[in-house]
This record gives sequence, C-alpha cells and structure tokens, in this order.
Amino acid sequence: MFPEIDRQAILEIVENEEKTDKIMALLEEAAKREKQRRLALQAEGIKRARQKGTTLGRPRLPLPRDFPNIYRRYKDKEITAQHAQKLCNMSANTFYRVIHEFEEKSK
Repeated sequence: MFPEIDRQAILEIVENEEKTDKIMALLEEAAKREKQRRLALQAEGIKRARQKGTTLGRPRLPLPRDFPNIYRRYKDKEITAQHAQKLCNMSANTFYRVIHEFEEKSK
C-alpha cells in the first residue's frame, strides 16, 4: 500500500539543518500560494453571487410590529434601553444598530 521508505535518507534530511530549512521554506511557500488561490476563488464566487443578486449572510429578522411605539417610549425615557431590548428580543448591539437605522430612515 505504501511505498518503501528510505529511513536513512529521511534521517539525513532531518539531521541536516540546511536541508530541513529549505524543505520548510518550500512547504510554507506552497501553503501560502494555496491560501491565496483559495481566497481568490472565494472572492470570485462572492462577486458572481452578488452580480446574480444572491443575498449573502444570515437573513435579518423583521422588526417587531410595535417597534415604533417601543422606540418612542425609549426616546421619551418611559422605558430603559435594556427593557426596550427585551421587548424587541434583541441584543444590545442589534438594538442600537436598529435604532440608528430607524433614525436614518426617519430623516
């Protein structure tokens, strides 16, 4: 199944630091090129998907129906940000991002 291994040749390579360094440099260069190739293929695939109109990433959840009311209560300081986040079922980061987007749309 496996070819016969010349153990003496392997020992000579491992014991010779200069040869080992050259082999490691070759392997590192090969790995670097493979990574660049994969990244280029990935970027090309993403570009093609965007041109087709495919949406990438996790889909956004819709805002709660009463979000404008929650937003108003939050801005009027009737409720805290934490309470508003719980009502919207959002994390703090998501809540503040949605607030920012909502305010931008309202302008």
